[in-house]
Amino acid sequence: MVLWQHTAARAQREARSVAEAARKHLRAIERTHKHVAVVFLGAPGVGKGTYASLAARLLGLRHVVMGDILRRHAPEAASTGELLPDEEVTRLLHADLEREARSVVLDGFPRTLRQAKLLNTPPFDVAVPVAVLLTLDETALVAKCLGRRVCQACGKACNVADVRLDDSAGMPRVELPALAPPQRCSASDDTSASTTPATPHARLYPDAEAGSAASFLQRFDTTCDLHARADDTDEAVIRRRLAIFEAQGQPVQEYYGEQGALTQFDITHGIPETTLPLMSTISEALGAASQRVLAGATSRL
Repeated sequence: MVLWQHTAARAQREARSVAEAARKHLRAIERTHKHVAVVFLGAPGVGKGTYASLAARLLGLRHVVMGDILRRHAPEAASTGELLPDEEVTRLLHADLEREARSVVLDGFPRTLRQAKLLNTPPFDVAVPVAVLLTLDETALVAKCLGRRVCQACGKACNVADVRLDDSAGMPRVELPALAPPQRCSASDDTSASTTPATPHARLYPDAEAGSAASFLQRFDTTCDLHARADDTDEAVIRRRLAIFEAQGQPVQEYYGEQGALTQFDITHGIPETTLPLMSTISEALGAASQRVLAGATSRL
């Protein structure tokens, strides 16, 4: 345990060092662009929200979640799944970015080729130097979607699926452990009063039995309602969502590939093992983008 903690701490230090180098590359890009977005792409269940949030924290950037913007400004569409016109969605995003001229990590946008092109052209004109495509074996994707549990109060998530897949057909070995609930429920946080105590999501029972999804959750003394989303309970529905992502996402990926911005990252292990290589990938991609800007190879990323 001590050795593992030491290794994890060293990986965190190295990730922070890599993130600092990435921030220097970003500053070079920011000199010629008012708005810069590091975009995260990926299928449902791949962990876009988790890794986008992690990258934003390490890079010192704001994590912009398109779903949150829609819930604030178009709640009916967000709750019913109604598809807003690409122009309207892009306008809502741009209005959020206009709050402050700084780089962001963008999660959940663009979903269509039209949105990607709108984002990159006037009047929006948001530079996308890096689009990180997170990929994961489809069997693992389905298992992680089925295992997802969400707090009804604040939307934070855990995952009861413990996925272990041997390498086969050219695919790498996958080891994705179950993800425990966050330590506290953010719905109880009051940012205006730092003394307000936060309600804990859970307290781990060290002597509990592990195994099934039910027993995993029973290991926690939860103080809020962790539940599965309706669209995460049916494997057929999940596979349809993956097919829709593939159809809509491929043109977006090809577009960013043509721009020289797309970088693919395969998820094969949990967060501790993934953090450093992911941040290294982002830093290298930002370095290449900053060189293009400094060389004057393109006026718009």
